[in-house]
Amino acid sequence: MKKMIIIVLAVVTLGIAGLTTSALAVDFNDGWMGCTPLVIGPNNGDVMVKLGSCTDSVGVTYSGWAMLSTTGTDQMMAAFLTAQSLSKSISVNFSGTATETGGTFAYSKIIGLQLSME
Repeated sequence: MKKMIIIVLAVVTLGIAGLTTSALAVDFNDGWMGCTPLVIGPNNGDVMVKLGSCTDSVGVTYSGWAMLSTTGTDQMMAAFLTAQSLSKSISVNFSGTATETGGTFAYSKIIGLQLSME
């Protein structure tokens, strides 16, 4: 039973981190993406968010986990939670290169997050 739990934890950890052999590096410095806010919470001193249906400037859709920048974290958390409670989308500005696997990303840094008024 212990071996099974360890194996399951390892698979989940690798899946969340997006560490598979088919992972590609994707540059998210394209500007803003519209996303659906799904989950928010602390992780090792950082604030992580799970985003769904993030559409880039050419219409490609991604989903996955990302870390909020340490600058403006409180304001981004407030916008995220407000959008979530109102069932609204958010506009997200990613920074840097993320690991992308089959339309998902892992651990990009979010440097801007705004409530979409659509």
